Amino acid sequence: MEKSDETVAIKAALKLYIKVEDDEDDAVIMMQIKAASSYLKNAGIKIEEVKKNPDDYELYKLAVCMLVGHWYENRGAILIGSISKEIEHSLTSIIVQLK
Repeated sequence: MEKSDETVAIKAALKLYIKVEDDEDDAVIMMQIKAASSYLKNAGIKIEEVKKNPDDYELYKLAVCMLVGHWYENRGAILIGSISKEIEHSLTSIIVQLK
């Protein structure tokens, strides 16, 4: 499976965001990036429209980083708590802005 330059760039930014320095978990991270992109698409984000505005695209990448960062750090069972609610609120705010 060939990775686009865009996916490679998002992965690089994401690894900085979640402070991962090695390549050991790259397969998991790539799977989560794809899932986050699907999540945002299913939430009504039209990525091709978002890409037309650099500021919006930065928000999109932040939303991907937030989702993947949360999923990466919480790969086991997740209990809903204050951190989950903070991410949910921030993510909802970004999604509303990107629509």
